[in-house]
Amino acid sequence: EQANLVLRDAGVAGRATQSGFLLTGGTETGARAFVAAEHAKWSRVIRERNIRFEG
Repeated sequence: EQANLVLRDAGVAGRATQSGFLLTGGTETGARAFVAAEHAKWSRVIRERNIRFEG
């Protein structure tokens, strides 16, 4: 709930939009599901493309 309040703040939203972010609100459950899906997707891409990170 607190994060949704911050996202509705015009100043925060304006700065985020200018920086190229797309702000969406939601629930903690929805955020967890989104992060899990993104992790699975990008893990698969990295594995299939044999991408290696150099340090």
